[in-house]
Amino acid sequence: MKIALVQMNAIIGDFQNNIDSIKKHTHQAYTQGAQLVIFPELCVCGYPPKDLALYPSFQKENDHALQVLSETLPPDIAVLVGSITSSIHGLQNTMSCIFQGKIYFQQSKTLLPSYDVFNEPRIFTPAQTFHSFTLGKTKIIVAICEDVWRDTEIPGNRYTKNPLEELTKLSANVLIAASASPFYVNKPKLRENIIKKIALKYHIPVIFVNTTGAHDSLIFDGYSFAVNAQGEIVTRLPGFKEYCAYTEIPSRKKKLLVLHQNKYADICDALCMGINDFVHKNNCSRVHFGLSGGIDSAVVAVLAQKALGAKNVHAVLMPSIYSSDTSIQDAQKLVASLCIRSSYIPIHTHFTAFLSSFNLSLHAQGITVENIQARIRGILLMAIANQESSLLLNTGNKSELAVGYCTLYGDMTGALSVIGDLFKTEVYELAAYLNTKEPYIPQSILDKTPSAELRPHQKDQDTLPAYDVLDSILAHHLIQKQCAKQIIKKGFPPQTVSKVLHLVKKSEFKRFQSAPILKISPLTFGDGRDMPIAGKGIPI
Repeated sequence: MKIALVQMNAIIGDFQNNIDSIKKHTHQAYTQGAQLVIFPELCVCGYPPKDLALYPSFQKENDHALQVLSETLPPDIAVLVGSITSSIHGLQNTMSCIFQGKIYFQQSKTLLPSYDVFNEPRIFTPAQTFHSFTLGKTKIIVAICEDVWRDTEIPGNRYTKNPLEELTKLSANVLIAASASPFYVNKPKLRENIIKKIALKYHIPVIFVNTTGAHDSLIFDGYSFAVNAQGEIVTRLPGFKEYCAYTEIPSRKKKLLVLHQNKYADICDALCMGINDFVHKNNCSRVHFGLSGGIDSAVVAVLAQKALGAKNVHAVLMPSIYSSDTSIQDAQKLVASLCIRSSYIPIHTHFTAFLSSFNLSLHAQGITVENIQARIRGILLMAIANQESSLLLNTGNKSELAVGYCTLYGDMTGALSVIGDLFKTEVYELAAYLNTKEPYIPQSILDKTPSAELRPHQKDQDTLPAYDVLDSILAHHLIQKQCAKQIIKKGFPPQTVSKVLHLVKKSEFKRFQSAPILKISPLTFGDGRDMPIAGKGIPI
């Protein structure tokens, strides 16, 4: 049996777009002689639909889309699509096989994740029964995303049911795992290892079809694949693009696409897809951002140019009296190397006007004066957003956001946070990777000491520990959930650890108001870390 794997880039709630995409790929597979086409989880409505799925009008459109597909797809090719369905138990996340003009088979999702960025029990009810279907001589069972993650460390011991145990009792010839699994670094390899173990444990070939594209903070990498019953990968699709490829049951091993060996290759592709889809799925085409001459905005500039093309990228230089000539020159060099549009708007006049309103001298010092500069820039950038119908990209990093080294309504302003899930040390590493492809970023930007340039001779390390130390402490605390005592045992100075953890707690209110952050790590601020703002915080 020839089977088409389609990692589709759906648009949430755009049923006509999704119908058209399903029909296009199905007709392509039909002409190539495929007998079955597999699409990802919830491809009909887009994933994750969140509370949209609770609206009866949304459910009606979803049902209508399934009906249209049943009536218009070629009758003699089986097409497996993901959609919402209604049952006596409530809404369910379901894969439906459309064949010969009707819904031939349905299997709903059993395990509903409620950790990290997921909250599926809010919307869906779990499957109560397990089914198989037969095409020709091939008996097929279907699992949906989390159903294959039960025995991994990620959900832990939160599930009592094991859908794979129930499904494999049906003595099928192949297991299909339809998925909408968000990306983070090393996850493609993790998925492959999980599916290989399943194939070996149950002695069954497995076809894993993942969605691709980005929706708000979530990026879906695709990287679909098929393994034989011996746990060998026989087909692998590329990452970060809509794509159709073919496999066969029984399988024949092909020359395989190789997964990226450098994590920053995947990060670059992920962030570019995140920018591109966020902009276009919000019916925009252009972006702009503040370009300071520092490493963060330089990396965002390169990513934006890669994602959208130079003509759709606008860098705004807004130097203050504290901006160094070197920073201005570095920003101008970067603009020239990327061939992007730029504007030069010094903020000295605006700054002195604000100071006079508060009867402050030009040489006044302190957080108020520093934040005024950041907020002037935020106002100017938002004015450009209004004037030019352009989306503002935020250029802050995860280290700054973690400890609150950023200004609400100032440098935190933006529609999308591009590198907000990268620690500062990772930003430098990504910059180095980007420069291996094309040396856009001047070496002077890579070499300079980090500074917000909001007061004379300011350096980030006047306020914060060195970034390699800070980022290590943050990783222990945020990702490994360690308290101060545990981190100090790793050899970090007690005073430094105490200060960092205090800043993390103190800054919760800022993160609550941050722009959506493109997720590329296992723990991302936003939906992935749900913390109270008021209260004592984590015991140290």
